[in-house]
Amino acid sequence: EWSFLSRRYITLTGADHAKASNHGDTPLALAGYYGHIEVVNSLLQAGADHSVGNIDGITPLASASMAGHV
Repeated sequence: EWSFLSRRYITLTGADHAKASNHGDTPLALAGYYGHIEVVNSLLQAGADHSVGNIDGITPLASASMAGHV
């Protein structure tokens, strides 16, 4: 199952779920934008902050909504 694998990856690698792209998009924002719900859940369980916006102030929830996933 994808959610198990993504949680396992985060746990084993110590992946930085807070690291942002040059535009300020976090892994949570990108997962939400592309509709990867299992990854969103895994990142939230790993402690990703859902309130952090990108350089335009767009939060992960707003990003997912703009892409039609909410």
